[in-house]
Amino acid sequence: MRFQQSAENEEAQLKIDQAGFVEFKQDLTALKIPEKTLNSRTLFEVYRCGMGSITERNYCAHLGDEFFGSLTDEQKKAIRPILEKHFNKH
Repeated sequence: MRFQQSAENEEAQLKIDQAGFVEFKQDLTALKIPEKTLNSRTLFEVYRCGMGSITERNYCAHLGDEFFGSLTDEQKKAIRPILEKHFNKH
């Protein structure tokens, strides 16, 4: 019973994250991030880490390194307000 409830909670959180991710991706399009990166599972998982849906620190750190390592210095600077907009709510 407890496992089923946990799975249902995870599924509900995933749907919430997917809905918020759409807006997050739209905000990122102005940074001219390649389409492949915008549609990657890595970016979605980075978003979930930022929202607190994924709490495994090492996993989130690895994803962050992978994602931010693919950005130019200009993109890294420009992304800060977008991250603050989406992640400081939580």
